[in-house]
Amino acid sequence: MNYAPIGLCQIAAVVKIHGHEPVVYNADFCDQEHTILQNYHFTQRHNKYLTALFDEQESIWEEIKNVIIEVNPDIIGITAMTASLRSALNIAAIAKEWNPNVPIVFGGAHPTLMYQDVINNENVDFVVRGEGETTFTELLNGFDRQEFFHIHGLTFRTDSVVHHNPDRNIIKSLSDIPPPDRSTLYNIEKYRAIDFGFMISSRGCAFHCIYCSSPKIYNGRVRFRTPESIVNEIEHIQREYGTTYFKFLDDNFTQRKDYVLQFCDLLMQRRLDIHWWCMSRVDMLTATMAEAMREAGCTDIWVGIESGSSKILSKLQKGITTDLIREKVALLKKSGLNVGGFFMYGFPWESKEDIEETLKFAEALALDDLQYNIPVPLPGTKLMIEFQNAGLIMQDQTDWENYHQGNPAFFFSRDVPLSERDEFVGYIQNQFRQIADKTKGFHKNI
Repeated sequence: MNYAPIGLCQIAAVVKIHGHEPVVYNADFCDQEHTILQNYHFTQRHNKYLTALFDEQESIWEEIKNVIIEVNPDIIGITAMTASLRSALNIAAIAKEWNPNVPIVFGGAHPTLMYQDVINNENVDFVVRGEGETTFTELLNGFDRQEFFHIHGLTFRTDSVVHHNPDRNIIKSLSDIPPPDRSTLYNIEKYRAIDFGFMISSRGCAFHCIYCSSPKIYNGRVRFRTPESIVNEIEHIQREYGTTYFKFLDDNFTQRKDYVLQFCDLLMQRRLDIHWWCMSRVDMLTATMAEAMREAGCTDIWVGIESGSSKILSKLQKGITTDLIREKVALLKKSGLNVGGFFMYGFPWESKEDIEETLKFAEALALDDLQYNIPVPLPGTKLMIEFQNAGLIMQDQTDWENYHQGNPAFFFSRDVPLSERDEFVGYIQNQFRQIADKTKGFHKNI
């Protein structure tokens, strides 16, 4: 994961304004190819990842310990996704071994949704629920007085008693917070120009796909930074780090047509020599938007296709059809944009025929690139509730390190016996690879 962690850099920018001296350490960063904490190893080399998690002699843990000793922090904040929770807890244990009194704060998607589970770990002192900019700043400011009960969005422990303060309202205007401060990165000199080009222009998604936790985290609310602030940030990054390629990590970059057109217009006005990449729903796209994006330097757009079966798309509550997908992919290609597609397979209500339909659909679309995943029932999703109600997963999960996209254990296609699962999953992956090999892009199973 050799890129600047935008969420942490965003929080760093806010606490820095309040007089604190943040250091953002990306424990996933490595200038070598074999690091076991790389995100793609959750699927590509998951067994190696699991081995390293429980091997105290693994070199990454020594590296993390040395960084903590070098930085000598007064407080340590750790962000965690579901599949990386175990490694985050390992880091907390390492920190407490170094200094039992150092406060450990967890944040991120998984701790927000599973805060009771996380705070029960003996090495976690605080959990920041939801957006962390204000909550974490108030926490830092309250340490001298040890006053925490007034901080909304905070879960914490005093002695053996756990306290859950009221939720914090989401930030109404993203313009009220500064852009991410990448200068706070530890070992910043090791990052390449392209590593600084990851951007977020909005938060939230207005749609309710059953496999996504965004509606739960943001209550279905969507907020945008101003187009001016995004272009200013791009200009700053280009000037400061020489970055010319940018990737927008928004759930759905094209949620507002007027916003996209204004952003593209500003880019062209300033004549910034850049290229960029984003993600979108197919039903958000228009020919006018696609043309403007291409003229403003967009080269690639990824869309959530998920399935070639209308039945499965309806079950996923995607709100799109296969006909619409065909139409919009053709529109994007006509505009000169490279088109990537996300696919899923292995749902409990999905038959072999449904999956074969998806494979044929993927090939017929003639995409420039594609990614294919086994769906994972993540906390906060309707999919997790369905899996639990069906008895496919336990109600009280603890093995979160196995909750990664691509884990065959979550392949529950209704007419594939367990004895045939691995062979059939291998067949599907091989079929997707063959389809991807026919494109001008590359394939990646994440």
